[in-house]
Amino acid sequence: MLSLLSTLTTDRWFETIVQPVAGMELLRQYPPLKANARDHARPFANGQFMLFRRAAYDAIGGHEVVKDELLEDIQLARHLRHKGFMTGLLMADGMLRCRMYSDFAAFRRGWKRIYIEGANRNPGRLRSSALRLTITGVILPLASMMAVLAGAAVRLQSGEAMGTVTAVAGLAALLIMFIALALAAALGSSRLEGILAYPLGAALVASILSEASSDLTKGKSTVWAGRSYHRPIR
Repeated sequence: MLSLLSTLTTDRWFETIVQPVAGMELLRQYPPLKANARDHARPFANGQFMLFRRAAYDAIGGHEVVKDELLEDIQLARHLRHKGFMTGLLMADGMLRCRMYSDFAAFRRGWKRIYIEGANRNPGRLRSSALRLTITGVILPLASMMAVLAGAAVRLQSGEAMGTVTAVAGLAALLIMFIALALAAALGSSRLEGILAYPLGAALVASILSEASSDLTKGKSTVWAGRSYHRPIR
C-alpha cells in the first residue's frame, strides 16, 4: 500500500498556527523513516490517500476488518504489515490538497481522536507528549526570548559582558528554532508567519493531548461521524 501525506490548506487561523504543530507531533510519533522501514517498522497511513494492490487488500479482508476502528487508516497499515506486506508513506508535495476541518471546534475534536488512537489509548503516553511539547514548544522559546531581553537590559544598564553572553545565547537558540521550523514549514507547504506564533500553537496542541488523556482516564466515549465509540484504556 502507498499512502500520501496531503498538502493541507492554510487559509484559516488554526490551519496556519495550530495545524503545523499538530502534524509535526503526529510525525514525531510515527516518523516516515520508521513507517517505511522493512524491519521494526511503525506502520502508518493517511486515510486521505491510500493506494492498494488488490491482492494485499483482499488478503487482510479490506475495510470490513477495520469497520469499528476510529483510525481505520493506521489499522489497515498494521494489518498489512502483520500479513507481511510492505507499506509506503510519502509527501504529496502539492499533488493532493486537503482541508481537514472547517472550524477550530471540529479541528480539536478530530485531532483528539487521532492522538487517542495514535497513542494506542495510553493516557500516560499522551500526558508525556503534552508535557514534552509544553517544555520544548512553549517554555524554552519563551525562556530564550526572556534571555535576549534580560541580557540586553543588563548590557545597556551596567555594560557587563554577561549581559551580552546571555542575549547572544538566547538569540542563537531562537535562530536555531526558527530555522528548524522554517524547514519543516517548507516541507509541509505551511505558511511561514505561523512560525512566529509557534508557542501558541504548541500550547493549544498540548492542551488537546492533555484533554485526550483525561477523556481516556475518565472513560469518556468518543463521538465521531454520528457514532459513539467507547475506547477502553490499553
